[in-house]
Amino acid sequence: MYRDNIVGLLDLHQISQEHHRCQIGYWLAGSCQGKGIMTAAVRELETIAFNELNMNRIEIMADKNNQKSRSVAERRGFHLDGILKQYAFYNGQFRDMALYSKLKQ
Repeated sequence: MYRDNIVGLLDLHQISQEHHRCQIGYWLAGSCQGKGIMTAAVRELETIAFNELNMNRIEIMADKNNQKSRSVAERRGFHLDGILKQYAFYNGQFRDMALYSKLKQ
């Protein structure tokens, strides 16, 4: 929410209780980017994942060419584990994805 309007979303998915890991996904309207909204929202979701859901590892995947999305992960201290070649298929083409992770300790 920003100024009482829904401007984006974020979620936890690929949740594995067995392995204590999950992924964060997010999207934010272009008009609201650059204001720190998603960085703050990711920080809050990290707290829930680590402290309430007992996750040990959180991952974020972003299109290799989506620097704004990658910057959120980097500002939150996620480590770039690598680039996954042709990992996703959308908009009619295969896309390379950057895989970031953060550990609880």
